[in-house]
Amino acid sequence: MGLVIFLALLLTTPYLCQTIDHDRDNVCSFNTKCRCWTEQNLRHVDCSNANMTDAPNIPPETDILNINSNHIEFLQNDTFENLTNLLELDLSHNKLIRIESAAFIGLGKLQKLSLEANRLNYTKESFDTTVLNPLQSLLLLNVKHQEILNILPGKMIRKLHYLRNLEADLISSTEGIAFGKEFSSLTYLTLLKAGTCKLEMVNNNTFVYLPYLEIIHLSRCIISQFGKGCIFCHLKNFKYLDISKVVCDSNYFRYLALDFEETKIEKINMSETFYNTAYPPFHMFDYLEKSGITEIYMNSNVFVGTRIGITGILPRTLKLLDFSNNFLSQVVFYMRDLLTLNLRRNQLGIMLDKGGYKTPGPIALENVDLSQNGIHALLFQVFDGHCNVQTMNLSNNALTDFTPDISEMVKLRFLDLSKNKIKKFSSTMTMQNISRIAKKTNLKIDLSKNILECSYDESAFVKNECIPELEGNRNLSLCIHQRDFVAGEDITQNITNGIHDSRKTICIVTQSFLDSYYCMFKFNMAKMESIYSRDGQNILFLVFYENIPSKNLPLVMLEVVQQQSYIEYPSDANERVVFWENIKQAIE
Repeated sequence: MGLVIFLALLLTTPYLCQTIDHDRDNVCSFNTKCRCWTEQNLRHVDCSNANMTDAPNIPPETDILNINSNHIEFLQNDTFENLTNLLELDLSHNKLIRIESAAFIGLGKLQKLSLEANRLNYTKESFDTTVLNPLQSLLLLNVKHQEILNILPGKMIRKLHYLRNLEADLISSTEGIAFGKEFSSLTYLTLLKAGTCKLEMVNNNTFVYLPYLEIIHLSRCIISQFGKGCIFCHLKNFKYLDISKVVCDSNYFRYLALDFEETKIEKINMSETFYNTAYPPFHMFDYLEKSGITEIYMNSNVFVGTRIGITGILPRTLKLLDFSNNFLSQVVFYMRDLLTLNLRRNQLGIMLDKGGYKTPGPIALENVDLSQNGIHALLFQVFDGHCNVQTMNLSNNALTDFTPDISEMVKLRFLDLSKNKIKKFSSTMTMQNISRIAKKTNLKIDLSKNILECSYDESAFVKNECIPELEGNRNLSLCIHQRDFVAGEDITQNITNGIHDSRKTICIVTQSFLDSYYCMFKFNMAKMESIYSRDGQNILFLVFYENIPSKNLPLVMLEVVQQQSYIEYPSDANERVVFWENIKQAIE
């Protein structure tokens, strides 16, 4: 074990870790254009991007076959008849214009089929309604993004009794009809994902023959309007709706919001959806109160804030709310039960200097992201009621100090203050609260890429005197954090490891040491090491580099002084030989 010497200088360096699976580069013996490997007892054959114009001959023991991104135009009858064990087949991004009616004979065990991005149309000459009949075990079918927009005929998939996931292009009439009666036989179909999507009307006719749907993805759909009435209320197990990047007049969304009142929906994604309204649709929260909603995503819109006097009253069941990547300058939530709030990349800096983002009282919030909000300062009471918060992200702002009252954050585990302009923590109360919380939660703080101050005299003293005298002349092994901390590892982890692996911890005490959060954190960690890991043995040794009145010392440091575990740096050069010898004797 060596010695660890701490100053108020911090350096952290991120690192990347990459892994490569070399097995996937194996060339197949039966076709040099393909790659073969085995993973979790499944034999993979990958013939993608191989400039093929015909489906290759594949060994019958193959489990997963990928032939995507080639130039295949036709699939003849019996193309895959020998692949009776095949589980997955990917034919996406080819040039398929015709699949003969018996092309999939032999694929009775196939579970996943992708025909995405081809040139098929649902006619007898191109893609007959009987083509998919042999696929009795099919669970996932992807036929979206065909070159010609077609309505998927119900006759084509009505015999796929176990189908669970369907990805297809969607078209609806002005009456809202998009799926025929044949779809009602798909009692296991729970997920629908739209590809190319043009819906003239979304109303109570649109999903009436898909009553078992739980998840609906309509991302990037062009929707002319949402109709009045029951759109989703007949979906008894409806859980998730994705209408991100939907192009629709926001005036019609109120009909959609009204329908939520009759559903049991759990998650809604409305990111990049409201392109022509500055105010969040807080009225929608009222309609979701009885639904059981748990997650709402409204990120990447153009919201700027709330009208004066309007507050977002969140449903009691809501656990996650994402308003990141907007232009919010003012917002106040009534959110007693919310667990995660993401307000990253907004314009809340001025508001947070004067007030908070919630109504008064305790909250259940555990994770908060306020990064990239142009925050220069925080109101002292801004985190009032945050007694359950575990992670707080304030990175990428313009904070020069950190002074809010965090005394209630007794469960805080990670505080991200990176990429600000913090020089030091000026508030003694803040430092005391951080130290108190750290003892309970092993709190980690990221202060990387700030402009933390370090006393030149301290660093020069360690470099020019401590290292030569103790390592060079007295053969002691030192751990200097600027030199020996592990790059890329969390700074607090480096600190605790350095203390634990060292025989003694020497603190060079100056006024800047007392003002530095991290220096006092190191001091307190060494105190805890003495109590909990060294059976009460004192491992701390203080070197007072400056004359500091005892009244300016924290009580915990006065205890160490009273134990005579300190020494003062002599101003007389003649006394320094004895000084270094005394240090050596004290730490051996």
